[in-house]
Amino acid sequence: MKRILPLAISIFMLLSCVESEKPNSTTSDKFKVKAINYIADNEVMYVILHDSIGTALGFHQIHNGETVEFDVDKSKDYFVSTYTIREGEYGLQEYMSTFTNRDLTFDMILEIGESTAPVQTGTFKVRANDNDEPIGVFVTAKDWISDFSVSTNLYDENAKLFSGVNRYMVIANQGTERRFSYLDNPQKDKTYTLQYDQMQAFDIILEVPNLDYYYFNYNIKSLEERNGKIYPNFIFGNYGYYNSQKEKFQLLYTSEIKKYSTNITINKASYPNVSFIYSKIGSPPSQISFLDLKEIKIAKNSISDFQFESTVEDAEYYSVGFQSSKSVSNGLPSSRSFSWSINGLATSFSLTVPEELVTAHPFFLSDFSHLFLSNAGISKKLIETKSSGEIEIENFTILQFFDN
Repeated sequence: MKRILPLAISIFMLLSCVESEKPNSTTSDKFKVKAINYIADNEVMYVILHDSIGTALGFHQIHNGETVEFDVDKSKDYFVSTYTIREGEYGLQEYMSTFTNRDLTFDMILEIGESTAPVQTGTFKVRANDNDEPIGVFVTAKDWISDFSVSTNLYDENAKLFSGVNRYMVIANQGTERRFSYLDNPQKDKTYTLQYDQMQAFDIILEVPNLDYYYFNYNIKSLEERNGKIYPNFIFGNYGYYNSQKEKFQLLYTSEIKKYSTNITINKASYPNVSFIYSKIGSPPSQISFLDLKEIKIAKNSISDFQFESTVEDAEYYSVGFQSSKSVSNGLPSSRSFSWSINGLATSFSLTVPEELVTAHPFFLSDFSHLFLSNAGISKKLIETKSSGEIEIENFTILQFFDN
């Protein structure tokens, strides 16, 4: 997974990060950005330093294996941007990503996280019956789940066999009920048939009432620790419902597993362009809540003069996305696209880029009148330390898409 690691910020979504040590003193006047393996062969990348409003102060081109430095006053906040130009089969794609109000006492590392996907060595088949009648069933392990066919509304009975993976979970559906079993040490090319009445019931059930939801989606994964890091394992469910007539949605867990990743996204019929997202790392949630906002209001919507009207107390970050009206996607080498994302604590900004970059890449950078607001988000985090010492994290996010 390709990612940028701003080392002052903890990475929430399960992935571990490599961190440089925070200096013992903040008197150092050098902020460093190191690229390990982040930049593809068909990409050019620049790192831009801005002041705490967004005015560009300087930039460097960066390559894998290099470290670039900026002279800074580490008692102040800055913005840091990466500007990437990718030349592919279907033209040029340009991305600007800005991190606002960064604590520059931490350096930044750009790297691609190592793949955690196991190696597939073959397949095996899994079926389930109830009173000799076949029922729907899927297999999951190591953040993988059986392929689902929209045309047949069934999961593929062929499950992947992974090297070094000894335990798989099988989940069967019978009407509105679901049960599970573990399948240990399956063999390549063999077929396994499970009986529904011999499978285990989920003993933790969280019911979420349907409150005028235009869309409801949930994703539940069990988590496991390997080599001191946390990774997803079994996928308990990943379901989405549009205009569902259900009175309530059921989220199922087993007490045999202690740590989960739970993610819920809803859209209300009254505000279909606004998504409310609840996420938790830890034990199954006892209740679900969302940020107390109907929508995100924007006071100023230009990238050169932007301001949130809606704010949230103790927000973890604010995010904004811009797209370009000059983008052309025709499936040909002449295609060009540009997008700009801004993330951090700043609720207002006036972004500029260095004149040397404007001169070198004028098509999208010569002026910003072609950029329009496409989305905005606000997120808040709660951290709780249990008596056992386990840390549980809840995130509450509102994400809004704008029509232009």
